[in-house]
Amino acid sequence: MAHQGGWCRLRHLPVHAELARLVWCHHWTAQQPSLPELKPGDAHRPRGDRQLDLGTSVEGEAFSLNSSGLL
Repeated sequence: MAHQGGWCRLRHLPVHAELARLVWCHHWTAQQPSLPELKPGDAHRPRGDRQLDLGTSVEGEAFSLNSSGLL
């Protein structure tokens, strides 16, 4: 069985098998992640011109807002 390299989660690049046999890093995984492919227009893109309202999403916590609407 051939020894395979890995995948660096930090740098998003493959790790060569020779290097993976000699050294180790906690950013490495056994293989590259398998993610679904997104087609342009299919993905929901949130608006980038507004801040998330985290005050109402935290249960049991009440936050006061200043006059500008920020926490």
